[in-house]
Amino acid sequence: MSGAPSSNTELVAVLVAMLTAGKGLAEISEHCQGVVPDIDAVGLTMAMQPTTAARLTVSTHGRLAEPGEALQLDLGEGPCIESHAKRRVVLAEDLEADGTARHWPVFARQACEAGIRAVFAFPVLLHDQVVAVLSLYRATPGALSTDGERMAAAYAVAAAVLLLHDTPTLIASDQDEEEVALLPPSLAVIPQAVGFLIARLGLDADQALARLRAHAFVAQRPLAEVADDLLQRRLPAEELP
Repeated sequence: MSGAPSSNTELVAVLVAMLTAGKGLAEISEHCQGVVPDIDAVGLTMAMQPTTAARLTVSTHGRLAEPGEALQLDLGEGPCIESHAKRRVVLAEDLEADGTARHWPVFARQACEAGIRAVFAFPVLLHDQVVAVLSLYRATPGALSTDGERMAAAYAVAAAVLLLHDTPTLIASDQDEEEVALLPPSLAVIPQAVGFLIARLGLDADQALARLRAHAFVAQRPLAEVADDLLQRRLPAEELP
């Protein structure tokens, strides 16, 4: 980027202007992947809670992004989940390193099998809440450069600005407090299946999602496929662990 801005504020303003002139949020992953050095794929996923089923992948670019995002949702672990839960940047430079493999044992193994060797997750904040995570994927291990971290962090802030303007669905908290939470504009098959289990078995949302994940893990199938089977009555609710 020629004539680079001298401050993060200016950088974010430039990014927002460039993205708004194009396809906005839909373009953010491709744009980020093309600018941050040595990154093979980028995904942006919105979520209310770190492990909630109500998640929406807004933008992906590169072959590693979709499997990387899906694995973390299916398993409920990984850099994206931790970045959301702890409200901080999570840099996993080598998924095969002993410490990383112990920290996320299932995700690290399956991610490596999918060709992912490093993941860098940046939280997207709105109203002091994490509403999305920007995840950068690499097929080889290694750290992000200082400039790479700065650019990725700027894209996370730009994503927040675009979300604020592109997604009008804001709701007040249950306690009628001043803080608001951003909801995805549509719900996919997984949260629909969670709602079905809540109504059918009297579970809460965490229990319902845990049962779906447990069945998907035992059956070695994607979470979305299990959810679809449940909704299409191919999988009886009573058969879930």
